[in-house]
Amino acid sequence: MTGLQLVIFRCHSSIPLLSTCAVLIGAVSPTASLPNRRACHTNALASVNMGYTMCLTSGRGLPRNNRSIVQLIRALNNANWRVRKHAASELGKTRNPMAVPALLKALNDIPIVRDRTITALVAIGRPAVEPLITALTDAHSSWWEVAYAPLALGKIQDHRAVAPLITALTNDELSSICRMNAAVALGELKDPRAVGSLVVSLDDRSPNVRAYAGRALQQIGGPLASASLMEALRKENLAVVAASYRFFIRLGVAGTEIVMVHMLNSWGNIQIARAFMSSKNRTLAKAAGHWAKSYNIKLIPLGPQQATYWGNNR
Repeated sequence: MTGLQLVIFRCHSSIPLLSTCAVLIGAVSPTASLPNRRACHTNALASVNMGYTMCLTSGRGLPRNNRSIVQLIRALNNANWRVRKHAASELGKTRNPMAVPALLKALNDIPIVRDRTITALVAIGRPAVEPLITALTDAHSSWWEVAYAPLALGKIQDHRAVAPLITALTNDELSSICRMNAAVALGELKDPRAVGSLVVSLDDRSPNVRAYAGRALQQIGGPLASASLMEALRKENLAVVAASYRFFIRLGVAGTEIVMVHMLNSWGNIQIARAFMSSKNRTLAKAAGHWAKSYNIKLIPLGPQQATYWGNNR
């Protein structure tokens, strides 16, 4: 099992549990018959440390001491992505800062493992902030570490991250994914210090950065943010309009429907079309109907709890 051990208590080890664990570590195919899975349990049991290490099924009973953390950190390098994914999840449950350096390296992993890694860093919380800021700003960090550190920083909700995130957002030398994720994080932090830089990013060369900068301004709010979003609509910055369509519906400014319909036809999706249909604005509802007909889609109106109504902010 390439160094990875499973938590299975000797007195309670069962063939179904061992078979499931064998599938998870790749020792047997998920489509293998039950007899074949039973046959593999002897080899699996032979590799088990008779104490404890890591449980891949539920994580119950995992001791939270340094020995188990070291073993989980080693599991982040396992050849099987399922093992790495569960190791990242379990390290988050420990909330131990000792795991942070290894988790930062795990940001280089495949998306499903990286997502669990970000969740684990968020669970560790404030002790992970400074290492994440270093990963974002250090020239020796990998492309992936720089690109995805902002997502964890935004979710941790520590305002030490605001200045480094603003720097990342406005650094054209960084990837568009990094700049986009910095905008996402600044929106989650809702710090007014970010408004000026987010306004500038409404004209970023990447439509994704423009879109998430607009969404962040919507989340932060305030006169400058609102005025900048309206200016983006007047310029027909459709990426921004698509990301902030609920803001424009709530604002309900007469004449803005033309640009919003243009956005629906160029950038639209079912979510936007349903919002238009339920907005109590005839122009938007009619446009949503035409859009749905062109794609042969039957739209279901949003309920009162989900709908955004035209001019509701006035």
